[in-house]
Amino acid sequence: MQGSTRYNTIMSYTHTNFEWNWYDPDYTKVYDKLNQRFKQLYSKSAFSLAGKARIATGHQILEVGAGTGVSTEVLCKIVCNTGHIYMTDVSEQMLTLSRKHLNKYKNITTHRLNARDLPIFIQNNRLEGKLDRIFSSFGYYYIYKYEDIWMKAAFFALKQGGILTFNVTNFLGEFKIDNKLYNSFVPMIHKNYDDFLKRKGFKKGIGQEVSSLVTDEKFTNIRNKLEAIEFNKIQMSVSYLPINCYEALVLMIEGFYKYGSSVNWSSTIQSLPLRQRYKLLIEGAKSMQDELMQLGEYPAIVDVIAQKDW
Repeated sequence: MQGSTRYNTIMSYTHTNFEWNWYDPDYTKVYDKLNQRFKQLYSKSAFSLAGKARIATGHQILEVGAGTGVSTEVLCKIVCNTGHIYMTDVSEQMLTLSRKHLNKYKNITTHRLNARDLPIFIQNNRLEGKLDRIFSSFGYYYIYKYEDIWMKAAFFALKQGGILTFNVTNFLGEFKIDNKLYNSFVPMIHKNYDDFLKRKGFKKGIGQEVSSLVTDEKFTNIRNKLEAIEFNKIQMSVSYLPINCYEALVLMIEGFYKYGSSVNWSSTIQSLPLRQRYKLLIEGAKSMQDELMQLGEYPAIVDVIAQKDW
């Protein structure tokens, strides 16, 4: 099954200004190059997540938020020809590019799908109790607003012993898990931008800062939702990106902030016209490059594993 007209109503959903880029072929090409530009961070993170989820030859996998297929190719190589990947994404432009990249693989079908419609998709494709894994790498922040829906749908689609796995990729925000602080370099970035903007004539610097700290409570809430659905053997573990904290900042600027993604840690920058915002962000990043590089720190993300095991 290649795609489905049932999901053509997706454009009626409410999108942020940035999310409209998903339907822009020019942005799709920019997004597609990020993995190569930034040390294969997407493919390496997908490989790490797949290992933690014990994905193996022959598995039947549904991937949510597959983008242009970087993570999908990792999965294809693991499950081999005896397995199958149901590759889904909200953007037909992303899927079109992914088909060009992955046309040599015969164990993929691509489907345009909003995570909110996952229950319908599973029912229409008769996948209840048929899947070994449901997988999403670097997709959580695009689909979290529907997490009650897709988490429940995932549970019913998985076989006994099947696993739902995704990562929480707040790599430019501090977070705590098990009372340990990660990404402690983030306040330095905010302080440097505050000083930089003041030198540029913005008296309030970064303005009214919104805290970027994600506490244990966030991860406790995720765990509680999964447990309420009756997932068990829930594991949350930290992994590190293959890029340093300066490269992570540039990735966000060039791949996301430049195209309208929210800069929620600065009301000053967030309120500026897009071109002016981008110019200041990239200039400010270069002004702190040496300091960030000397830290030698690598941003952390959280991998989540939840098993259906009655």
